[in-house]
Amino acid sequence: MRSAKPFHFVIVTVSLYLAAVTSVQAQVAAGVATAIATELAGQKVSDIVDDFRRTGTALIDQATASGNALISRGANEANVLARNMALQLRDQLDETFDDLDEQRRLFVIEAEAIRRDLAAVKDEAYEIKDTAALDLNALVTSFPFVKDEFFVQAVRGLAYLPTKSRFELTVLATTLGIQENVETQLRVLKGHDGELEPINDVRVDQSRQRFTANISIPNDTFADSFRGAELSIVPITLRFDVTRTTRGLVRSRNTNETFDVPVYLTLYPSLAGTTDITSKHPNFGWVDIGTTKESYSTPNRHCSKNCRGEPTRGGNRIDLKVSGGPEPHKVGDRRLKNLAHRCVGGNCGFSDSFRTELTDFNTKAYATWDTWSTSGTWELTADIEEYQVIGEKTHTSLMVPFHFNRLMEFMLPAGWTRAKMRVTTFTGDTYELSVGAPDPNGLLTYEGKSDAEPGRERVAYRVTKPAF
Repeated sequence: MRSAKPFHFVIVTVSLYLAAVTSVQAQVAAGVATAIATELAGQKVSDIVDDFRRTGTALIDQATASGNALISRGANEANVLARNMALQLRDQLDETFDDLDEQRRLFVIEAEAIRRDLAAVKDEAYEIKDTAALDLNALVTSFPFVKDEFFVQAVRGLAYLPTKSRFELTVLATTLGIQENVETQLRVLKGHDGELEPINDVRVDQSRQRFTANISIPNDTFADSFRGAELSIVPITLRFDVTRTTRGLVRSRNTNETFDVPVYLTLYPSLAGTTDITSKHPNFGWVDIGTTKESYSTPNRHCSKNCRGEPTRGGNRIDLKVSGGPEPHKVGDRRLKNLAHRCVGGNCGFSDSFRTELTDFNTKAYATWDTWSTSGTWELTADIEEYQVIGEKTHTSLMVPFHFNRLMEFMLPAGWTRAKMRVTTFTGDTYELSVGAPDPNGLLTYEGKSDAEPGRERVAYRVTKPAF
């Protein structure tokens, strides 16, 4: 093995090819490229490739622990990138970074920049379409030597919802499709490395586009792997059996190679998310609004002679009334309280049998009494209360789960004036939505409200599938 080149030589070499970095599609900044080249100086190529493998392993562990499919996609890209690098540099694994030619050093720098970005992927909100594909096309288009070897450029269709009828993948690789002198048989296996299991009824179509294969896998292959509320990460292996034909003057020669590329399918749960609902409701109460009164002048029942036994004694009555009724009360309902009955003029003597009472849910009142005297003026008064809005109160529901392609319903106290939903999606994204307003993310469709049990209203939403 050759010894590592001196540090100053690395700096000079990097300065010579930094201009070429601008042709790389990912556009690694010159300063970043210099720093990466400096750090990789003297390292064995096999150790660099191992870093890629370790990054993929660490990311898939994080994705499994966190249930975050964005991290799973990063693991996919790191794994496929590691496999691609091992194949592209397989004849130089025992050499150092400095021993590589200029194009391959640039290739390693670009790949390392991608690896560092992948390693920094965090548990954060994302959209499902962000997790459905891996794409390493930049490395193919930027480095022509890659096209001469086997290289997986992209895999699309790596994320699925439980309603999927078949699993459809599109694989792009340099040896796929209709090509002269190159033929690839593509198979899909369950598992990684030594634990591989063939999948039956897999359809592979390479007739549509060069470098491309469309794969269709039966639904029952992974149907049991879906979970109700958690992300499921399923390892599969893409096996490429590549035959290259070298044509000579006399006869042709075939070279056969098999390449296994491990990837992960991300199976989303049927649980689409959760929401809690905060609603505003009028606060009602009884408010004093004044008094009411009625007066009555009693007849002259004076007896001037032969008055034994009060022969002129008679009864009297005063009534009060307001509009109202039983519960549930309505705004504007009224009721009476604090009855007061008294004589306010004339003859107030020679009276008894006093009685006052509230009736009909306190909407009516009366006073009765007897007199046997000359006329007197009597009065019945009562305070009036009215049922009014006296403020606003807030009601927060318990967390409500919702599932794809189902109706979600929740209950709100009747009479709510406005309500807001705090939605947390299956991807960890959180946003607010006014009840009844269109969902900007297209996940929930308002279906309307209806009466439920007394004092409650039912609100319904249809949960739709997100777009890939």
